Amino acid sequence: MSLSQNEVQQLLTDMDGLFAELAAWQAGQYDPPSEGFYYAKSSRCSSGRKPDIESTGQALNMLERPGLLESMTEEELQFILQTTLHNMSRLLRSDGGFSRELAHSPSAPNVAQVKEGEHYQGMPRPVYLSEGKIEGDMNAATQALLIRSLCYELAGVEEPLLKQEP
Repeated sequence: MSLSQNEVQQLLTDMDGLFAELAAWQAGQYDPPSEGFYYAKSSRCSSGRKPDIESTGQALNMLERPGLLESMTEEELQFILQTTLHNMSRLLRSDGGFSRELAHSPSAPNVAQVKEGEHYQGMPRPVYLSEGKIEGDMNAATQALLIRSLCYELAGVEEPLLKQEP
């Protein structure tokens, strides 16, 4: 059975319809006081949860992928770049890495997240990779590099190689 071009186009159009409310949902994750993004709606209501670098990076990535950033004005570009620089500088740690939290780095386990009530055969016990100190962590550093790349792309400027301290 082969699909006609019209059938393929209709399936893609139907798929696009699934995203009709995504922009409004994403706007609801934005936190004006911190100028960052929450991970989920429930994060706003959870005690101690704050917007984080990973969710903010994902928000920029979500905007970039469908080409929404291309329609931004210079004023919006300036606001995004200034806000991003400010927030990333707050998450830069003295060890040269980045953290996703202002007060500490999460003591992240090295195993996949398992849903409550489920069990994965052969899943090892978690080994915590850090002590939750105020230090850089690999996840946040990866997100910071992604955010940097997106900012260069947003600005329409070729991304240069990073200069490393000797």
